[in-house]
Amino acid sequence: MDSSRIKCIRAGNRAAVTKFAVTTNIKKAFLQVGLHKSDRDVTRFFWLSDPTDSTSPFTTYRFKSVLFGATCSPFILNATLLKHFEENPSPTASRITQDLFVDNVLTSFTAEDDLMQFYRDSRCLLQKGGFNLRSWNSNSNRLRELAETENVLDSSNEVNILGMRWNVADDKLLFAEVDIDSTMESYYDPCPGSDACVEGEFCQTLKDDKKICKRDVKECEVDGYVRYTKENLCLKLVSTSGLTWTSARTVCLDEGAELVSITTSEKMKCIQNLLKGNS
Repeated sequence: MDSSRIKCIRAGNRAAVTKFAVTTNIKKAFLQVGLHKSDRDVTRFFWLSDPTDSTSPFTTYRFKSVLFGATCSPFILNATLLKHFEENPSPTASRITQDLFVDNVLTSFTAEDDLMQFYRDSRCLLQKGGFNLRSWNSNSNRLRELAETENVLDSSNEVNILGMRWNVADDKLLFAEVDIDSTMESYYDPCPGSDACVEGEFCQTLKDDKKICKRDVKECEVDGYVRYTKENLCLKLVSTSGLTWTSARTVCLDEGAELVSITTSEKMKCIQNLLKGNS
């Protein structure tokens, strides 16, 4: 897992540690970072001299600021922000350095007064560098009211934070079935077919009266690892006596099936539950 993904996950975890969480982002962050004149030629591009006429001759332009979408742009932005924080040391600068992900800030506080102070100090700190913090949202009504009066509030009740959905009104992180499926299937599986076991063990099945809906995620209780399978998935127990991989693979191929390897008693219980549910 790359370091940026690790930082993303850790930032999400930190925001859930204390009582008052807050999220904000820098408005047009990349465009606020200028390029030296000597570096601008590497961003040259062609454009029509008359965009309304497709037959008009091309004109050469170049960017004067960091462009959005370039591979190096996140690094340049991050280095610029860190340099600004180093030159303006403060508890707020240290906090943002720790909880900054590209142009998003996600952090939390135990005391609401500390949260309000962070709001004021962080906006002042970023403005010194020519940046504007916008789209503030929090489970603190005080902060939301202040941000609204200053026209920097994200008025949505459901906010996307680093790949997660946060309902600020109920202060809950939301996950849909489609989110779980896409996440589980995004990893390389060297053993085709074993994803059914992984999903069965990871995605703790919901009670029958509290189903996950792709459009309406409801609160639910979970009682251990129980059956969770994809639609029309059929599992068959071939052997529990320790067949070799080659032998087991051959049996599965004869059955027109994929091999699922069970190496622990916990996984075996998971498969047995799956089989009971499909019987």
